[in-house]
Amino acid sequence: MGYVKLNIIAKGTFEDLQRWKYLKMEEPKCWNSFCLGCYNQDDVSAVYVKKEGSSILYLTTLCNDCMDEYFHNDIVVDEEYLLII
Repeated sequence: MGYVKLNIIAKGTFEDLQRWKYLKMEEPKCWNSFCLGCYNQDDVSAVYVKKEGSSILYLTTLCNDCMDEYFHNDIVVDEEYLLII
């Protein structure tokens, strides 16, 4: 597995965040490799994404700052933290 560039499709719900946590057996955090890590745990959300050039929908977790900066900066995540929908 490696790092992939993602396109954000939509923000998930609290239930999506809990599902990601349950299935991945990890605490959610911002998995963007370019994230500065300056966020509170309350700022982490589940996000529906697609790999660049793919039509498969995934769920991952990102902080609000990275989601807000999506149009200015790339979102690059290790495939290990993507949950296929």
